[in-house]
Amino acid sequence: MRYAMLFCLMIFPDIAQALGTLFYSPDERKAQGKATEVYRVEGIVKRSAGRSVAWINGRPVPENDPGFPRLNIYKDHVLLDGVIIRPGESKEVQTGESKRQDQP
Repeated sequence: MRYAMLFCLMIFPDIAQALGTLFYSPDERKAQGKATEVYRVEGIVKRSAGRSVAWINGRPVPENDPGFPRLNIYKDHVLLDGVIIRPGESKEVQTGESKRQDQP
């Protein structure tokens, strides 16, 4: 199985390059000139007991999700990579530029 994966990665170098970016930190990706991350928060469920959940970029993300290690969920916003994002907003993490979803 392992050899089959290596063989496929050798045949399809674009896939290998895409997989390689999974192992870089956000700072390393920025240094490589990759596009910055844009986060869109669609909703928040803040629970007093149990895990809170925020809908980010179309998927539910619970607190302590390993894909979002710097996520804090509050009742009216999330703090993601040091950027405050309220439901209905999209923000680019590098610049902090904001746009409400109801704006043209």
